[in-house]
Amino acid sequence: MSTNQVQPGKSVLVTAGGTVASGSVQEVGSDFIGVALGAATNGTDYQLALEGVFNVAQKTSETWAQGDKIYWDSSAATASKTYVAGTADAFIGVATAAVAANAGTGPVKLRGGAEAEVDLDDVVLKSLYDANSILAATADNTPAALTVAASTVVGRASSGDIVALTAAQQRTIAGVSLVNKEATTFPSVSADNTAGYELGSIWADGTNGQVFVALDVSTGAAVWAKISPVIRTGQLTITAATSGTATIGAAYNGKVVKAYQLTGSAGESLVSAEVAGGDLTITISGSATAKYYYEVLNDAVE
Repeated sequence: MSTNQVQPGKSVLVTAGGTVASGSVQEVGSDFIGVALGAATNGTDYQLALEGVFNVAQKTSETWAQGDKIYWDSSAATASKTYVAGTADAFIGVATAAVAANAGTGPVKLRGGAEAEVDLDDVVLKSLYDANSILAATADNTPAALTVAASTVVGRASSGDIVALTAAQQRTIAGVSLVNKEATTFPSVSADNTAGYELGSIWADGTNGQVFVALDVSTGAAVWAKISPVIRTGQLTITAATSGTATIGAAYNGKVVKAYQLTGSAGESLVSAEVAGGDLTITISGSATAKYYYEVLNDAVE
């Protein structure tokens, strides 16, 4: 048998810091929580039970089920099955039987050992989390559950606390300019920085089939430039004929083509300009020698 055992450890001798009633729950520093096995006056020693089952004062109107974890609220001098984050509530033990509301006391098996084994100020209980919640803190040492609503991005802007970010804040963080994909008219001078637009923002007018880019978003004086739909340009010469052909590639088959006469007789008018089989054909109203400039456009233009 060991010769260096001081005591079994089911209780420890402690010094009272004030008047201690027998059977009362006592917290000694940050090390022990238990039940006083005897009364004591300030400065005298008493035995503090760390193990065993004891009836302790129950929080009014609260019911306990057998096996509930029980916490000691030193400010109210009552035991509760609910731990309040950020308080001095200490885990004291487990309820050994069901306890009805307003019973006054309830049996608790003391947890035993030093309270420091489980410091609830260093953990966040899973019971504090609802569905779709995360852990966040807006001040040092104050973590709390934060519920995230549907279609919401949570984060921190250039200043302030963790919040639900606005669309503008999200774009700033991601370095992405505002894109208006639902416009039905051309952008005006009021489509400026006060509306969330930035240099490089895109304005897509689906009604008129036009796309614009912001060159200046000064308040009340925004400048937008139409993005050119031209994807290929070139020149084609018709020599003493009613049409001319140039091979430009099958990728342009069916694309819209605009043609402008550069030289030649002014008496003949443009009949058609189209790409088929990879060949661009420009047809005019009569035989002539003329040079035409052409532009091949994207599909989504007038």
